[in-house]
This record gives sequence, C-alpha cells and structure tokens, in this order.
Amino acid sequence: MIALNKIFKADPQLLYNAEELIAYYSSNFKVETDLRRMHFFAQMREEVGVGFKLSRAESLNYRCAALVKLFSWFKKRPKVSQALGRCNGHTADQQAIANRVYANRLGNGDIESGDGWRTIGRGAFQLTGTTNYKRISNVIYERTGIMLDFYKHPELLLTPAGAILSAMAFWYDNKLWEKADQGSSNRSINAVTRKVNRYTHSYKNRIEHFRYIQRVLQV
Repeated sequence: MIALNKIFKADPQLLYNAEELIAYYSSNFKVETDLRRMHFFAQMREEVGVGFKLSRAESLNYRCAALVKLFSWFKKRPKVSQALGRCNGHTADQQAIANRVYANRLGNGDIESGDGWRTIGRGAFQLTGTTNYKRISNVIYERTGIMLDFYKHPELLLTPAGAILSAMAFWYDNKLWEKADQGSSNRSINAVTRKVNRYTHSYKNRIEHFRYIQRVLQV
C-alpha cells in the first residue's frame, strides 16, 4: 500500500485511517495495484490539495464578471450576476449561484428544487450533481454493503469515509482502472482526468502530481 504521508501533508492519524480504508476496499473498487493507485492519488491530490482537505466543498465564490464569463446562465443574465456575484461591496451568494448554474443539469431539478446547492462538488473527487450523488451511493452499497445516501445527506461526503469511498466508487463505476492500466504516459494521465473532470484547466497539474508521486515512490 502507498504511504499517504509521502504524498499528502495532513494529520498522521487521518492519513493512516485513510490508508487502512483504501487498503481494505481496494479490491472491491479496483484500486489494488501501484499503477492504479498512483493515478488515483494524482487525481485526489488535485481535487483536495496536498493538505488532504477531505471536508472541502466546491467554492462558488465568484466575482460578478467571472460569472458572466464562465457560465452561460449568467451570460444571458448579466444583471443577475451583479446581484449574486462578488462585487459592488457584497459577497457572493453561493447557494443562489449553485442553484442557477447547476439547474436542470446532472440530474438536478430546476432552480427552486435546490438540487444545485445540495449537490455541489464534494468528496475526494468532488462528486457533483444528483445523478452522481445517487449513483455513487448505490455503487458503494453494492460493493461494500455500506449505505451512504449522499443525496439526502450530502454532509456525509465531507467525512473522511464518505469522501474516500465516493472517490473509489466513482473510480470503479467509470472503469478508470482501464485508463490507468494503459500506463504512466501523459496521455494515460489525461485520459483519467477527462473522466474525473473533463472541463478542468488542471490537466498539467495532474500530470505533475503523478510525476511527483512517481518520484517519491520510485516506481
């Protein structure tokens, strides 16, 4: 098993408990080889940081101008971005922003449903959207017998067990081990990244994470 204290800088007990959890369920979710784990942790290092911040949820603390630039919903409604974004002396209304940019997407309901805010990115792979929340809950139950209803209790994704198991289940459900088994080339790393977060601007970062892990572990 890969020693997490060589990859992350966090409380030793938290890292030890995470190692134990991953080792115990590694075969259930096909994260059982060094190559697969290197890919897995490279992605995780980008999503939760070197500090292993498993309780970190997605931030929607956007400036008004950024909302218009990044999201089509606000691009069509620039005046609303002025009211909800971070500008003109007020903070961003992250809940209202989430309910708009994620409405009617990823299995979410409309703005009034509140699904956008309920299912913002959480967990070690920043799971997002109603479809993913429900699907990954089911995969965890199918593979381990553990019931974690992330849609009804999204706070579970901010616990160490929920954060890690959700990432492992996402890995398994999307057959990311098949991408990982293709090797350690940049192309293989990018193939995994496209499944975890297709539209991210951090492809280069994730390659660097992989190379760092590769050097540290001398694999």
